[in-house]
Amino acid sequence: MTHAATIADDRLEAALALPGARRSLRVAIGHLNVSLPDSVSEQELLGSLLDIQPFSIDRVCVREFLNEAELETLSDLVTSGAISYDQLADAASLHLPSGHETRRWLDDRKGL
Repeated sequence: MTHAATIADDRLEAALALPGARRSLRVAIGHLNVSLPDSVSEQELLGSLLDIQPFSIDRVCVREFLNEAELETLSDLVTSGAISYDQLADAASLHLPSGHETRRWLDDRKGL
């Protein structure tokens, strides 16, 4: 395993160990997995959102998650410490069109 991969794994483990992070991710993937042909784990979703783990099935799941997630769910992920608004906004800029409501909402929260 490379040094970068070890750092990525440590970062995921630390984020998933935060109080509320796993619960917030479980809620997030509960909605997402309904619309995907293959189930996604908390670690796969978070790793893909953070862009530190290549998605095992398809990057379309990040787009689907950001497209479908309630703004409250995104806020819960940030409040739990699993991810920041900046990181979500970066993911949204890669996967959502510029006029998308969620992308604009996340862009407004950069730096918070």
